[in-house]
Amino acid sequence: AVLDVLRRLRAASPEVAYFCDPVMGDGGKLYVPAELLAIYRDQVVPLAAVLTPNGYEAELLTGRSILSEAEARSACEALHERGPHTVVITSIALPGRDDELLMLASRRDGAASRQWALRLPRLRQDFTGTGDLTAALLLAWMQRLPRAEQLGEVLERVGASLQAVLAHTQAAGRSEICLIQSQAELREPVVSHR
Repeated sequence: AVLDVLRRLRAASPEVAYFCDPVMGDGGKLYVPAELLAIYRDQVVPLAAVLTPNGYEAELLTGRSILSEAEARSACEALHERGPHTVVITSIALPGRDDELLMLASRRDGAASRQWALRLPRLRQDFTGTGDLTAALLLAWMQRLPRAEQLGEVLERVGASLQAVLAHTQAAGRSEICLIQSQAELREPVVSHR
């Protein structure tokens, strides 16, 4: 249904951009039936202008493991080859780096790509809603900072907002993210990780 709507929208307005958060799974667990993976990879991804998989989803979409930053960068390139000009792998837990998560943004214009990495402290708690919040923040900041060369700044602001929301959530002893308590940091985050 989404693909049909997008095709109709693009027929009427070819400049319509599709921002895709391919919610398929996380932490090695699928949220969707395995049969849908090929549809995401072969039909959904090619229509996306912006793609925001987590590390596990990027592995599923590319068919390759991501065990290093270099492999994450290569996965972004493979995803660009499928269609999206912007790829942000929103959270990558690399082996031997238990104290941090990697976010990687990549923008391809023509044949050239530019990439930005952000390392954030990893909190030892499971939170509910971080993937949705990350996608929403990326969309919002990409609208506020729309130039391709601003993607690194977008990544920093998204990371800063996420860290603030998770700090509020942890302080409240909750697992479902505290958005109301974090409104100021969502609007104007203080960037401390670059």
